[in-house]
Amino acid sequence: ACINIAIVGKYAFMPPQTPIEYCDTVHGLVWMHDGSHRIPAVYIDNFDDSSKKHIIFSHGNAEDIWYIQFWMKELSERLHVKVLAYEYSGYSFSTTGDDSQVIQPNESYCYRNINAAYNYLIDRGVLPQDIIVYGRSLGTGPSVELASKKEVGGLILQSPLLSAIRVVKDVNFTLPFDIFPNIDKIHKVRCPVLIIHGTDDEVIDVSHGMKLFELVTSPKQHLWIEGGGHNDLEEKFESLYFETISNFLETVDLV
Repeated sequence: ACINIAIVGKYAFMPPQTPIEYCDTVHGLVWMHDGSHRIPAVYIDNFDDSSKKHIIFSHGNAEDIWYIQFWMKELSERLHVKVLAYEYSGYSFSTTGDDSQVIQPNESYCYRNINAAYNYLIDRGVLPQDIIVYGRSLGTGPSVELASKKEVGGLILQSPLLSAIRVVKDVNFTLPFDIFPNIDKIHKVRCPVLIIHGTDDEVIDVSHGMKLFELVTSPKQHLWIEGGGHNDLEEKFESLYFETISNFLETVDLV
């Protein structure tokens, strides 16, 4: 099982080779600690001082915070929220631990990383109900994990997976070496949930998003984007994308 977990992790995590010197070019860079590793994050908190809502953003597989930093700024501006996009251990500027050993990303690190992001906001006085957890693709794994265990105001899942193994093989139960088993956790989420998925997603089939939507037991909304792929929803369907998320954030206030 340990060997299988290592194999699954090898193909699940494909961090970009972002040079460490790019660290100096990241807008809004802050540092957190998850108990073992220093975790960098992009924190966009200076757009709208009147906004109480904070998004904790979990990025996709072949991305990092350097790659998405300008997108996070646009997300903040368009939605009038503050954004904390944290990094996974083993990605970008978090590739070595406190002992200077090289870090290989894995599922448990991701869970510790997002918990560090949550605690960072709580320690700054942000109320749990003002925290919106937003995960894209692989990032839906740590997002569902956090929302299933912590009090948060809402959960947004974009192009989510049922589990890592189920992306490549249709199985009826969760295998011992599978990772990010959202299918087994989503029913524990108590906050409002929005699921967004493209009907032509070439990486994670839209059936993953639809199945998760069925299993949500809390207030829920969905957006199945006709013709949408895995990496083009924000750009190709910009108006529909932002309108849907904005409306969801308004409904969160009413719950």
